Amino acid sequence: MASEREERSEIRIIILRIAFIAIFVVYTIRLFSMQILSGDLYRSRAQNIARQTTIIPAQRGEIYDRYYNQPLVLNTDSFAVSVTPAEVPRSEIPELINRLAEILGLSREQIEKKIPPSIYYLYQPVEIAVNVSFNTIAALAERIDSLPGVSWQSKPLRNYVETSSLSHIIGYL
Repeated sequence: MASEREERSEIRIIILRIAFIAIFVVYTIRLFSMQILSGDLYRSRAQNIARQTTIIPAQRGEIYDRYYNQPLVLNTDSFAVSVTPAEVPRSEIPELINRLAEILGLSREQIEKKIPPSIYYLYQPVEIAVNVSFNTIAALAERIDSLPGVSWQSKPLRNYVETSSLSHIIGYL
């Protein structure tokens, strides 16, 4: 009886050893395949991801008179709302457009013009609204879980307090 138990335990140990060796061999083959055979593919993908550039607009300074009493040019807070179409499942795009139209106060057609079906595959953000107030951004942030692919960024606007007499010095656009 003791010998039967010993034989069973030896069989179990042998099966476990075979299982561990099989798993080790499978992992070794997969690592060899990924690193040696497909290494160039993964290396080029990693380099493409590392080389992505994002343009971050610089904050422009405020301009005051020589005594620092009266502002000549100020920055006004403003936001832009963007959608990255490829981050949104195609079946959810119409519902997303409806939600954005409601929150942003735009018509559905205005948003559809900026995001036509021909660009649904793009991973580039498409700006759909500019000069959006902070309250609207707060409303978007509250619902961000139900708005895939939606993002916003700060775009401060220049506010020229008195443009009539100093445009040749501070510039005007």
